Amino acid sequence: MSLGMRRTDVRLSEYDSEWEQIFQAERARLAVVLGERAAAIEHIGSTSVPGLKAKPILDIAVGLWTMEDAASLVRPLEELGYVYRPKSGTPERLFFAKGPEECRTHYLHCEVYGSASWRGQILFRDRLIQNPQLRQAYQALKEQLAAQYPDDRQRYTQGKESFVQQVLSAP
Repeated sequence: MSLGMRRTDVRLSEYDSEWEQIFQAERARLAVVLGERAAAIEHIGSTSVPGLKAKPILDIAVGLWTMEDAASLVRPLEELGYVYRPKSGTPERLFFAKGPEECRTHYLHCEVYGSASWRGQILFRDRLIQNPQLRQAYQALKEQLAAQYPDDRQRYTQGKESFVQQVLSAP
């Protein structure tokens, strides 16, 4: 499998078309567990953008119709190997990680379908896919930050925030 890295590390891998196949298989497993509670299951993050270097961890967004019964998803998702990380999300999102800390393979973001956060993740992904110059600029930034913060995922992520906001606020 071409996925997996330690939770705190920052290492970029060349794009691997296998990532989409892994996502499709995981999406099918998630759909069975989530059933009608999920409006959509989307591949997000850099592994979803063909040609873009990425940390080899698959990000998946689950759009829920409502967060009211989201807590009832914890046990079924744990049965699929996900670990609920209550302090890693925001109040309007449940966050799960799959794989041991030394080899995380998946991140699962459960939030309300159509919310501002949901729309932002999908829009950012789609703009990177559609615009090669934007994709190259983002990759250059990621490479610079990965070299600067190879052991500090938080600072690496913070370093990308301004770029992400610019992309999302563009017409």
